[in-house]
Amino acid sequence: MTIERLRGDAGIGMTELAVAIVVLGVILVGLFPLVINSIGLAQQNSETGQANRILSTQLDVARQQLETAACAASPSPGAALDLSSNDSAKFEARRIVACDGRLATVTITVSRQSGSSGPLATATTQVVTAS
Repeated sequence: MTIERLRGDAGIGMTELAVAIVVLGVILVGLFPLVINSIGLAQQNSETGQANRILSTQLDVARQQLETAACAASPSPGAALDLSSNDSAKFEARRIVACDGRLATVTITVSRQSGSSGPLATATTQVVTAS
């Protein structure tokens, strides 16, 4: 009776192992697009974060320049500033300054230099100028 019992409890067979491999393969193939999309989203978020840092820096520079100078003495309105980051992605920051007496409205737009899509980040601020 002991020998018959051991023969029936032989462990995992080849059929069960093949079924487990097929089920695991189907699950992994289903998750593959999710992994690819998350990598693309992480890259897009990185570019947006870099654009926001450039935008913040350019707004600070514009405030400092306009607080100590007249609005007419600011860098040429609409001038494009060529910027590049350490990771070889190229960005372009465009500054537009509109003057209304002592109040200057500064709009900065950051986009990819290749121009393949719309702006990555845009901000507008108002600065009271020196004169």
